[in-house]
Amino acid sequence: MKLKFLLWAAMSLTFTGVFMSCGDDDVMEQVKEEEEKVDEEADEKDDEGEKDEEEIVVDIEDSPFRFSITSENTVEVAEYMDIHKYDVVIPSKVRINSKEYSVTGIADSVFYGRKDMTSIEIPSSVTSIGEAAFYGCSGLTSIEIPSSVKSIRNYAFNFCSGLTSIKIPSSVKSIGNSAFEGCRSLTSIEIPSSVTTIGKYAFIGCSGLTSIEIPSSVTNIGIGAFSGCSGLTSIEIPSSVTSIKGFTFSGCRGLTSIEIPSSVTNIGDGAFANCSGLTSIKIPSSVTSIGYEVFSGCSGLTSIEIPSSVTTIEGLAFRYCRGLTSIEIPSSVTIIENSAFYDCSGLTSIKIPSSVTIIGPSAFSGCSGLTSIEIPSSVTIIGHSAFSGCSGLTSIEIPSSVTIIGHSAFSGCRGLTSIEIPSSVTSIEYGAFSGCRGLTSIEIPSSVTTIGDWTFYECSGLTSIEISSSVISIGESAFYKCSGLTSIEIPSSVTTIEDWAFSYCENADIVIDNSEENVTVGYGAFDNCKSVTWKR
Repeated sequence: MKLKFLLWAAMSLTFTGVFMSCGDDDVMEQVKEEEEKVDEEADEKDDEGEKDEEEIVVDIEDSPFRFSITSENTVEVAEYMDIHKYDVVIPSKVRINSKEYSVTGIADSVFYGRKDMTSIEIPSSVTSIGEAAFYGCSGLTSIEIPSSVKSIRNYAFNFCSGLTSIKIPSSVKSIGNSAFEGCRSLTSIEIPSSVTTIGKYAFIGCSGLTSIEIPSSVTNIGIGAFSGCSGLTSIEIPSSVTSIKGFTFSGCRGLTSIEIPSSVTNIGDGAFANCSGLTSIKIPSSVTSIGYEVFSGCSGLTSIEIPSSVTTIEGLAFRYCRGLTSIEIPSSVTIIENSAFYDCSGLTSIKIPSSVTIIGPSAFSGCSGLTSIEIPSSVTIIGHSAFSGCSGLTSIEIPSSVTIIGHSAFSGCRGLTSIEIPSSVTSIEYGAFSGCRGLTSIEIPSSVTTIGDWTFYECSGLTSIEISSSVISIGESAFYKCSGLTSIEIPSSVTTIEDWAFSYCENADIVIDNSEENVTVGYGAFDNCKSVTWKR
């Protein structure tokens, strides 16, 4: 042992004087006695080391590490240079120029990309592990972090894909950003009650994790912290958490249910997006906002209760929730944002409260299971594509409060047989009723001045239409392929008929009042129509 050698060297200097004054036998006897004494002392020190942690002291010249001096008595590991050694032991002390220093840290990126490293022993003298210290060490299967470490810094064990277990000591107060990102072989992890912060993306892509307990000490869970933990079947959010941030649990496909504590006031964007195994969720009355894309892709969700505390349902909030059959929107909600219920094809009924003033773009687009819907008189705007592709809708009443019907608002509502456009509407934007093949008749009110492009495109079931004298312009392909129309009268107020406006209305007799002689007709406007008559 090095300790024996050092003591023996010291004793040799003492023995020099003995050799000079004693006979050989006496000298040898004294040497043996001193050697036995040294052995006893060394054994005692070994025993002490076994009781605690064996203290490993290395000379800088014999070490495969490079160190940086951080204080008068401490150093940190700055570099590891032995590319052929796969079982790594970090010493607790290092001797530099005859002075001993305690090893208290592992610097940033020291073992970055060391895929061949299979084990690491970190001494209890280490208090800090630097950023990306073990990034990409995919050969590591387990690691013990000593209780001296206070924080696990950003990217510390990022993409240690072979890591199956890790023990986080109770000394750790924070888990850094992406600290365990991509550790897909981890099956469980215990977060000690000392931890208050879990950084953003801390466990993202840990697909092997089946359960995790977040202690009540945690007050902050970062963005995307558990995103992509597809094996996670259950998780309990403690009441110490006040906000579920964006994409925190997105892609956790194994989650079947989750309880949000009453301490939470905000559910961030995409928080539970693509949690396809989630069948039910209860949102507490403390929540005031449901963020963008929160439950998007939760195809297994069959029911959800939105509390009256919620004032806004943001865009894509329930997109692709095809398992939802009904939903009640509380009277506190004023806006249903864009694509909020996009492609909720299982939705058969929905009640829109009288508090809602705007139905956003594509809000109910693709809800093919909806058969009827009542739009309250509070609504003033129906956004573009709001009900497009709602092929099961047979009737809908647009209240007199509505002034704008956005483009493609009812596009592809093939089951729609009748619709009444109120006199409050001043603009029917392009494609508003395109592909509504079940429509048989429609009356355009006197408030409308423009029939937009593609408005009634391929409404093949339409047999009659009344264009009011307020209309001055008929847009491109507005009635293209309305093959069921048999007669159309265009009033003298119309001055512009755009390209292909009535093209392929093959059964239609069209009469145009051109008494003012000011009508401009676009290319192919009446191509393949049965007849066209100009009144002068």
